[in-house]
Amino acid sequence: MNFNVKIDTAELVKLVGELGNAAQILSEGAADGANKAARVAREATAQRITSQVYLEPSYVDDKVVFAREATPGKPQAVLEVSDSPVSMARYGAQQRIQSNVWTAAKYAATFGTVAAPVRLPSGKVAQWIPRTGDQLRGISAGSKQAGITAAVSRNKGTSTFSHVFLMPVLSGKAHEGRWGAFSRPKGGGKARALYGPSAYQVTKGVWAHDFLTEVGDFMEAEVTGEVTRRIANELGAT
Repeated sequence: MNFNVKIDTAELVKLVGELGNAAQILSEGAADGANKAARVAREATAQRITSQVYLEPSYVDDKVVFAREATPGKPQAVLEVSDSPVSMARYGAQQRIQSNVWTAAKYAATFGTVAAPVRLPSGKVAQWIPRTGDQLRGISAGSKQAGITAAVSRNKGTSTFSHVFLMPVLSGKAHEGRWGAFSRPKGGGKARALYGPSAYQVTKGVWAHDFLTEVGDFMEAEVTGEVTRRIANELGAT
């Protein structure tokens, strides 16, 4: 993702006047000013993202990239934001647990024996299966997962997602070795990954308001300053 900010250089052309190297002064000054403004815009974009959602600053810094510096031949600096999906697990997700209401004794008392087959909501038939827990996720024996908590928006705080659970992600270069958040359709079925807002999505909101105007004003000031400095140096050398 990138954006275009243009500035009017008509007044700068008047500043350089009849200097023999006017084109060089303009192009080099414009490139230096654009690069300074782009660096500031990159930092500001990353800060605004983390001020709105609970993404780690280090993660956001990797996603907001100063992709290409401006040059005198092409005075255009480029910022890009990676459009990578973000698992809800990255938003400080914590596994919730609860005690299983069914014990072996209760199952036997209700159905006659722990070996009695019972039809599950999914349609499958199974006998009593003891819950051994999951040490990796912090689920003790006799308990089961009960959704997750996660904080997405800094304006809303922590929310509970009752039908979501955490699992290690075993494949995919971008996610391998990390935790992922998943949900399963009612009645069973294949688990589906649950995602939160990405840096790219948040940036679209940041850049949609007055941010581009701020960047444009700052860039114009930087370019003007660089061109003026170069003019002063040129006149001082003559």
